[in-house]
Amino acid sequence: MGSPERRGHSPTAAGRPGPAPEIRGSGGFSSYHARVYDDLSRAIAEADLPPDERLRFLELCTSRAVADLRADAVRIEGYLYRLGRSAADDPTIDVERASAVAAALLALVGDADRFDFYERRLLAGAVDYFVLEQDGSNDVAHLRGLDDDARVVRAVCRALGREELVRGF
Repeated sequence: MGSPERRGHSPTAAGRPGPAPEIRGSGGFSSYHARVYDDLSRAIAEADLPPDERLRFLELCTSRAVADLRADAVRIEGYLYRLGRSAADDPTIDVERASAVAAALLALVGDADRFDFYERRLLAGAVDYFVLEQDGSNDVAHLRGLDDDARVVRAVCRALGREELVRGF
């Protein structure tokens, strides 16, 4: 058995993922996986993410095991705590919005076992984007620094069918 022959498209210059790659040979994409990939790619491409945010987010969408996603709860809570401490010196940091975004992420990582491989990649990207201070805009240096984080997490919640989590941000 050789390695599968793979043909496909990488993200475009605008940051939109191309169509699902075709994989020939043993272990290839099933039609279900191709459909899921296309649906998730479309959901992210159609989200209200500017191209630079979409590219940064897609770069962070790496494979992560369920146990590792669940362990990310500590990173989410730690970053929220750090934002709260920073807000003591800078009242422009929107801790309420950060708390709402963190709550959505915590709900998603708590349900990580319900998501397939591609959905977990989106979730991993959203977690990493949130805990990254220097993402689309600096979370603590700009008045609206958490707006991009909220857009990314909102797009992922919608792509994962958990739109009820986006209330409040």
